[in-house]
Amino acid sequence: MRINILVEGESEEEFVKRLLMEPLSSQGLYPAVQCVVTSRDKRSGITYKGGLSTYAKVKNHLLRWTKEDKNEDVRFSTMFDLIACLTISLVILPR
Repeated sequence: MRINILVEGESEEEFVKRLLMEPLSSQGLYPAVQCVVTSRDKRSGITYKGGLSTYAKVKNHLLRWTKEDKNEDVRFSTMFDLIACLTISLVILPR
């Protein structure tokens, strides 16, 4: 079975590649990892990844990936650093 893992940035991608690939593979679970696309420069064609600012970016990436990979033997997961969300929540929440 393949596990497609959507991650926030390069650190999470490296974590999956360096620490999860081998143990998961030994259990018959084969991870594929992608970073969330956060923006694209239409003129240069450069794609920027990492540093999430909205849930919509995650949702769009996941929807696109699930449409591309319709294999019945695949599952999807995510890995995000939520400390920025916590910080934002602490600032916004009333006292």
